[in-house]
Amino acid sequence: MSTYFIKCDVCNKDIITQHHNAKYCPECKKNMRKKQQIAAYKKYEEKAKQEYEENIIRIRNSNARIAAIAAEAKEMGLTYGAYMARLRAVNVLEELQSENGGNNND
Repeated sequence: MSTYFIKCDVCNKDIITQHHNAKYCPECKKNMRKKQQIAAYKKYEEKAKQEYEENIIRIRNSNARIAAIAAEAKEMGLTYGAYMARLRAVNVLEELQSENGGNNND
């Protein structure tokens, strides 16, 4: 194996290493590794916090939509479940009609 003489990027101390891509002396290497771990964890925490906030917003929007649909159902004198069943039935019929209408171009 080859031996390389380099300077530490942090303290500029001369070091001897067997790896051509070494950047730090053993003391600085420990400190730099700790700093990198802290930075990576902070990045992870920030991403997790952002995802949590996005999920809260999505849940709130979902609850608002459900409340609006429930109000529409109540105005029609239906339960939420019955109203949703009607909407699905209408959507299925529209899909069937569009499929049949598109195929009948003789």
